[in-house]
Amino acid sequence: MSKGIPKLSLLLLFFAAGCALPGRAGPGEVDAGDRVAAQFIENHIYVPVTVAGKERLWILDCGAGGSVIDREFANELGLETKGEVEAMGVAGSVKTGFASVPRLRVGGIELESQPMVVLGIAELMRRNTGTEPAGILGYDFLSKFVTRVDFAGQTVTLLRPESFVYRGPGRTIPMRVEANIPVVEMAVDGEYRGQWRLDIGASISAFHHHAVEKFGLAARSGVERLAAGMGGRQRHRLVQFADAELAGFKLERPVLSVPVEAGPGAFAGTSVLGTVGNSVLHNFVLYLDYRGKRVVVEKGSEFGKPMVLDRSGLQVSRNDSGSFEAICVAANTPADKAGFKTGDVIETVDGQSPEALGGLSRIREMLRAASGTHYQVAVRRGDTRLSLDLVLAELF
Repeated sequence: MSKGIPKLSLLLLFFAAGCALPGRAGPGEVDAGDRVAAQFIENHIYVPVTVAGKERLWILDCGAGGSVIDREFANELGLETKGEVEAMGVAGSVKTGFASVPRLRVGGIELESQPMVVLGIAELMRRNTGTEPAGILGYDFLSKFVTRVDFAGQTVTLLRPESFVYRGPGRTIPMRVEANIPVVEMAVDGEYRGQWRLDIGASISAFHHHAVEKFGLAARSGVERLAAGMGGRQRHRLVQFADAELAGFKLERPVLSVPVEAGPGAFAGTSVLGTVGNSVLHNFVLYLDYRGKRVVVEKGSEFGKPMVLDRSGLQVSRNDSGSFEAICVAANTPADKAGFKTGDVIETVDGQSPEALGGLSRIREMLRAASGTHYQVAVRRGDTRLSLDLVLAELF
């Protein structure tokens, strides 16, 4: 890191301002708060945010050390980028600046103009998930409230911390904040117990590389994947474990990501065993209470329901030309057996172009369809065009 340049942790990839919270309170165990309809898209939580009269979807991310505005959206608003900051992502860091963002509204809550980090998150997500967030609401926003996240119900409720009293059926665990990111205790397979970053901006739960070496996890079999984020890509392996335990709630056969190569990015940290993300957290209703230094964990309405990450072994991303390219083909998976190779460009699926089908997010959804689902996929490999038969199957 260059001397004098601030550094932020951006596990998705990433200050402070005053806000006005409605003064109403309702009956029941807690202040009624301000409920915001959320969308759970590609394992990320999106909420509608209005800036300068323009409503866009932003990602809610307690793993972001500060809030972020997308570079394209900042340009659309005519905002000037100033200063310099280094943002740490999945596989390394990027240097960028700040912009003074006009008053924004989230549900019934308004925040005054404030500085935010400017990053090209829409381009990153467009390439890798097919979504285009206009920003990220991170620590500076979330720490002002007790934030209730109901994954199955797809709602976010922002509660006043000064009046928050919890009397529900959940369990409370201590939470400390490190580099503006919550840290809690979790155990995997009973023996891998310790401190984990809690990150609702992480699509999947993952060990950090030092824990992989400490516990010999690199030898575990699994499904090869690429983790993509700010700073580049990193090779990982999806591994199914026997169980994971959070707040005394035990989940059977969770799938966690294991980095198989060392790097300078977010998974290089040694102060925690890993990051617990939405592949685990979707089972719960969470109350993030920064002032109380705790997290309340309730069973969600879909507790124990497995999250299907993939049934193909094929990872697709948009390349520089906008085409849909295979960036990873995991060995001994349906995609491998069908004959896919890294670098193949998908031209049609069952006779329709990826764009006609609905774009990258729809392609990813199709690759999670039921076992036995069959697709006829036309690919271009260099100057050769091939037709491949892909039959989906369980990977674990």
